[in-house]
Amino acid sequence: MNNKEIIEDIKKHLTGINQVDIKYLNEQLKKYSKEKNDEVVYEIFTMIYKRLDPEALQKIHSQVESVQAKRIAEFTEAIKLYNNKEYAKSKEILLKLIDLFEKQFYMQKLNYYDFGEKIEGFIFCETPAKMDKMNIKFYPEPITRYLYYLAKIHHEENDDSLAAIDLEKSLAYNPRCIGNMLYLSIIYNNLNKNEEAFELLKEVLKYAYRKEQLASAYHLIGRYYQENQKYDIAIGCFLISNYYFENEDNYNAIMEITKVAGVIHFNGADDIVNTFKKYNLQHGVSERVIFTINDFIENSIDKMNYDTAEYLTKLAFELTNNNKYKVQLMKIKALRGVKNETR
Repeated sequence: MNNKEIIEDIKKHLTGINQVDIKYLNEQLKKYSKEKNDEVVYEIFTMIYKRLDPEALQKIHSQVESVQAKRIAEFTEAIKLYNNKEYAKSKEILLKLIDLFEKQFYMQKLNYYDFGEKIEGFIFCETPAKMDKMNIKFYPEPITRYLYYLAKIHHEENDDSLAAIDLEKSLAYNPRCIGNMLYLSIIYNNLNKNEEAFELLKEVLKYAYRKEQLASAYHLIGRYYQENQKYDIAIGCFLISNYYFENEDNYNAIMEITKVAGVIHFNGADDIVNTFKKYNLQHGVSERVIFTINDFIENSIDKMNYDTAEYLTKLAFELTNNNKYKVQLMKIKALRGVKNETR
């Protein structure tokens, strides 16, 4: 029998009496666990879970929370060891944590992701309607950060090929992890994969939700254009990078270009924008990101989820400096007050 037939056969033996069914399912769980049939084991586990009484569920939740707390403590220790340059010890802990995580295969089937912030999940889903349809769930462990630190250790060990693999794997768990995308672009450059790095940085621009992220991406893109002797757009990138986050590296890069190519003039802001258009490069924060933020703000207000609405409105103001978001914050504060009064 194939797995689908096995699962159907198991279901035929269920009686509808929880105690009887759980006993039978546990027997099947042991059998297919020994056979290492992950797909069938996952389905059996799901059937058992649905039949547990509240007391048994609470016991499982308590055990899970205890295990998670232990793993977070171990991860904290791994970071401490990394910061103390005890890379071998840190690596040992991280590899163990990653191995334990990857054995929890059943999570892989349920739209689980490791978004570090709410906004990353929102940007990934694009709209509230799509998010509801996708039924997104969140991993209880920061697997993306485990892999980030493992990549940093591999880099310290002069093995950027492994660092790239770590970071690529991390983006499967969180496709909108801007920090890991930026670091991967640097690793790609180290491996002379300059075009891959450039394409990845353009992806960062599409999904960036903080000024610092935009600043870093534009600086690295500017370096790419500088190396390719496209000095007008390179300077444009360094200027916009500095607009989002002032950094001496941008001034130094412009001075390097000036020494080679002389002074490059822009006739006002429109000239800079047109230069970005000439190279088909995004100028400033993505319109898609702003649209998504606005959509989720409206949805959060409709659902009276004012904490999320406030979080997103503050993000939008930070990105755009648009005073309409200040007005929006005042509106949210007033709505929260009304909600509290009606309780």
